[in-house]
Amino acid sequence: FIWVNSAAGLVGSALSGQLVLELNTLVWFLGAVLVGGIFGSRYGAYFASQNVVRKILVLVLVIAAVKRLLEMANLIS
Repeated sequence: FIWVNSAAGLVGSALSGQLVLELNTLVWFLGAVLVGGIFGSRYGAYFASQNVVRKILVLVLVIAAVKRLLEMANLIS
């Protein structure tokens, strides 16, 4: 679900002309996504408890919400 949501956001940004990525930059992003996905899934499956995963998710969502609110208030770009 998260992958599909992210891909839809990238497609929307690209179609609106807001996404400008060079091929070199895209390769680095794809590499980071693959490495992060592998390590994150292994950590979540083998080492982290369900409560730890929930707390990490809450932290990520709070950071994203605060960032979005600051953008809407024009405090950051």
